Amino acid sequence: MSNGERSGASLRGDDRVLILNPDAGRADHANTVRDLAAEHGFEVRETAEAGDAVAFARDAVPDAVLIVAAGGDGTVNEVVRGLDAADALGDVTLGIVPAGTGNNFAGN
Repeated sequence: MSNGERSGASLRGDDRVLILNPDAGRADHANTVRDLAAEHGFEVRETAEAGDAVAFARDAVPDAVLIVAAGGDGTVNEVVRGLDAADALGDVTLGIVPAGTGNNFAGN
C-alpha cells in the first residue's frame, strides 16, 4: 500500500508516531506536546539518550505514514537517519515540531 493510499481519513493511531525529545531546548515543551499528540491520535515515543530517535523512527516503519520529530536539530537528524536506515525516506511524511534552542533546520 502506498503512502497516498494510507493518508487522510484512513490514518490510524499506529500510522502516526511522534518522537519527542523532552530535554531539547529549554525542556519546557514536553507536556504540551504530549497533550496535543494525544488529542490527535499520535503514538508518542520519548527519547532518553542519543540514538533513541534513530531506533524509534526505524522501528516505526513500515506501519507509520507520518512521523513527527519534536525537539531540536539533533532530534530531526536522528529521525531522518532512522528513516534512511529503514529505506523509507520516500514512503513516510516527516513533520517537525521545533523545540530546540536554535532550531536552525526549522528556521531554514
